[in-house]
Amino acid sequence: DAILSLGRGLNLPITAEGIEDENILEALKKMGQLKGQGYFYGRPETADQVCERLALQGKLATPRESDIAAKIDADVAGSGDEAPRFPKTLSQ
Repeated sequence: DAILSLGRGLNLPITAEGIEDENILEALKKMGQLKGQGYFYGRPETADQVCERLALQGKLATPRESDIAAKIDADVAGSGDEAPRFPKTLSQ
């Protein structure tokens, strides 16, 4: 209850860890709105396993090789006086 009150007071989302079965999930639902994670939803996976699972479900977008090359060329092109830059990350 204290953690939920803190989250509400700070207007921040709360994520409950360790949701391993339906009983834990139901108990947490009674406490209010929060997010959760745990084995009930899935086991840990490597990045390769996630990519494979998403690809099998048809949910993985894969850019074409020509699109990647064009993006890199555009990112490293400059006025000619500046050093080449690495492509920007998604967060930039």
